[in-house]
Amino acid sequence: MKIPLEDIDELRRRAGISYCEARQVLEQAGGDLLEALILLEEAGGKPLQIISERGKDILDRTCRLARELHQSRVKVKVKGDTVMEFPASLGTAGVVLFPRLAVLGLVGVMLARGGLQIEGKSSVEDDNRTGKL
Repeated sequence: MKIPLEDIDELRRRAGISYCEARQVLEQAGGDLLEALILLEEAGGKPLQIISERGKDILDRTCRLARELHQSRVKVKVKGDTVMEFPASLGTAGVVLFPRLAVLGLVGVMLARGGLQIEGKSSVEDDNRTGKL
């Protein structure tokens, strides 16, 4: 069955689906645009709505992770003394923005026989945890 391009464009505009998906749904509906829209609704909602819900979920998870990361602290220790302490979120941003500088700093800490200590609240357990890298 030949489906007119205008019908495919209209279905794409209304449902937010690809050309291929629009053609397949219109073929299933026998070329009827209204029937194709009903088939899409019955198949599980509008794709744009699903993408929007997934986007909100990802944003919520990212915000929660950022809050947890900001509550964690990174301590730079050399020979048992704390040389520097900063939020883990700041350290993460520094590594992302300046990776070469971060590697250079880490090598310097290792050469000085130092280490990093990460302290913070665990999302799995409610008590404080301490881990050494």
